[in-house]
Amino acid sequence: MTHTFKTYTLEQAVGSLIAAFDKIGYSDPLNVASIIFEFEDFLKQLSTEEAVNIYTQRWMNGGN
Repeated sequence: MTHTFKTYTLEQAVGSLIAAFDKIGYSDPLNVASIIFEFEDFLKQLSTEEAVNIYTQRWMNGGN
């Protein structure tokens, strides 16, 4: 199976994380900020290949 990956910017990825917190009603701003900063640092350390591999493992293969 061939997958087409859309390229996201760091800002879009962080924005998606913020939207997810908002959707579930997570309201502790200090915890959210801490998680977002960690997520941002994690994304900055990944190569494109690593990011695609993580995405494929977690989302395309059902987390298996």
